[in-house]
Amino acid sequence: MTALVLAFGLGIVAGLRTFTPIAAVLLARGGIWGIVFAVAAAGEYVVDVLPNTPSRTGAMGLSARIVSGAFAGWMIAGMHAGSGLFGAIAGIVGR
Repeated sequence: MTALVLAFGLGIVAGLRTFTPIAAVLLARGGIWGIVFAVAAAGEYVVDVLPNTPSRTGAMGLSARIVSGAFAGWMIAGMHAGSGLFGAIAGIVGR
């Protein structure tokens, strides 16, 4: 149950920023990929405030956030049943 709640929380974060929940999970696990995604998350914060950035609720932005939420949910819950779905749903809710 705790894993599903955490997956839902990370999905909410994915609805706000695409790379932040993945970076947080991978940084907690350790390794180079956490650093790579942390840099991508920092870049996303910069690009998101530019005036020519497309809407995050458009088809491309929303689908990326749903996939990000599902992936973060899957990673945090260690492949527990339904955790990816919880993350994906939360990615939609958090937009």
